[in-house]
Amino acid sequence: PVYDPDPQVLAECLESVRRQTYADWEHVLVDDASPAAHVWPQLLAASEADGRRRVQRCEQNQGIVGASNRALAAVRGSIVVLLDHDDLLAPTALERIAEVFDAD
Repeated sequence: PVYDPDPQVLAECLESVRRQTYADWEHVLVDDASPAAHVWPQLLAASEADGRRRVQRCEQNQGIVGASNRALAAVRGSIVVLLDHDDLLAPTALERIAEVFDAD
């Protein structure tokens, strides 16, 4: 879910996903009708720069639960990690998660 983040905060979140040591990820971003003009173009640019990112836009604000549910409905993978627009992932976060699933 994405709602009206500071552009630098959003850029840092996006970069933390892009820099993952585990490369087989998909990032579904749902703009929850952000009023700030920079949000949608920033998400589109991120999607165009990396095909593992997909973006959607809500016409009306759904709240974090509605935006998260919309993202969950769009995922293609079987393992989901929820990430807010102001969160950062450590570079090995997804690799460590994958290791746990592979070990089971």
